[in-house]
Amino acid sequence: MNEQGPRTGTKPFLRARRPAIMQPVSGIVRPLDFSYPTNRAIAIFSLVIFFIKTAATALTGTGIVGPVILGVAAGMAVFLAWALGREVDPDHDPSALLAAALTAAALLVLPASDILTLLWLLLVLRIVNRTSGLTATGVDVALVLALTLWPLWQGFLMAGPLTAAALLLDKTLRKPAPHRIPAAALALTAAAAALFAGRGTAITTPLLPIGIIVAVATVLFLRAIAAASTIRSSGDSGGGTLEPGRVRAAQALALATALAALPWSFGAVAPLWAAVLAAGVWRVRAK
Repeated sequence: MNEQGPRTGTKPFLRARRPAIMQPVSGIVRPLDFSYPTNRAIAIFSLVIFFIKTAATALTGTGIVGPVILGVAAGMAVFLAWALGREVDPDHDPSALLAAALTAAALLVLPASDILTLLWLLLVLRIVNRTSGLTATGVDVALVLALTLWPLWQGFLMAGPLTAAALLLDKTLRKPAPHRIPAAALALTAAAAALFAGRGTAITTPLLPIGIIVAVATVLFLRAIAAASTIRSSGDSGGGTLEPGRVRAAQALALATALAALPWSFGAVAPLWAAVLAAGVWRVRAK
């Protein structure tokens, strides 16, 4: 999975162009450029978390395969928290790094995050905000629909409607994309099938400390959404700054997903909540 950084002010954070051969295949892939400090930082930090988690688990005497799997999951959770932070707050690199740090801390007390669900959400947000600078291709849409099946199978039935909402937003916002309605219908059909198959999980009530975190993160992030009426960052492929309406729609979709997932599993999407909280905190600090 690839990711790039922001492009703000007079000094671009990334190389603006990607190889032309990639453009017809995917419009939401964001190549990771290690010439930028924050990209190197998150790569190193994710590896550190991987080694720490692997070593700590191996010391319990459970063999090596299990600890390595848990280490990979921990490293990926931290990386995806950063990547999600880049999508919900494209103007501020530090908030994404803060999200990664918060996720690393959360790993001490929370179960492993659902990596495939987080990857699904990351691509869904990119369809809406177009931080790549390009429109999602048919291959991208097919991949997102396929990934949607995973959270549905795990009992997160709102994944289908959320995917459909992202596709319809891509169809209706500025520079609308074609052929999104049939794909949205497929996402809703998959959700209905999962419901009839009994894949929904029992509704749980978050603990009080989690409820407090959620309340604070939501209030702060709403301020970040309001402030996103002006965006400085440009898309990876160039072509001017990101469309504020699309960025705000993706932010609202991220918050809706985080809230919808609460009765399902806070721990599974903890990196998303870390990204939401970090973006809100950074917005307050920026003032």
